[in-house]
Amino acid sequence: MELAKKILRESLPILIIAAFGAIIAGIIVKDISIYMNILPGILILAPAIMSMTGSILGMFNSRITSAVHDGEVRVDSFKNPILKENIIALIVIILIISIVLGILAHFFCIWLGYQSLGILTFVMVVLLTNALSYFFMVLISLLVIFLSIKKKKDPDDIIFPIATVATDIGSMFFLLLIIKVIVVLLK
Repeated sequence: MELAKKILRESLPILIIAAFGAIIAGIIVKDISIYMNILPGILILAPAIMSMTGSILGMFNSRITSAVHDGEVRVDSFKNPILKENIIALIVIILIISIVLGILAHFFCIWLGYQSLGILTFVMVVLLTNALSYFFMVLISLLVIFLSIKKKKDPDDIIFPIATVATDIGSMFFLLLIIKVIVVLLK
């Protein structure tokens, strides 16, 4: 019963914060939908980017917390070959998935009868959104993981809810930012 109490103590406040964060992400998605007339098909990207960002960052966080638990990554230094290799793998995955997602968004727009922004534009939107999102999300993740270890908290109980809401908010914020830049360039 002590373990259950510990998990509740560490996780419940974070999960409540995550619920508020999810609402903020929803508000940002609503703002993205305003641009549907100007950039048809852009709304196809929002859930795909959120899901992809969460999945890839979840994988990264899982690998890092496991390495921390195993003593392979120390919390007093960002200089670590395992951390570096995971970040390199993350960059390669982001590049590949962004290209695939951009291409799929183009073909789904055509299939569904929407006007496509074109493969190159979709790929650039996804790539720029992901580059900005992951840069900030990895920094947030590493800080949360390292701080939770220093405070003698289980990083697994803390990082996943925080990372989920941070990726939802961050990916939608950066998608909205990129969309606004495209709209300005189209004028």
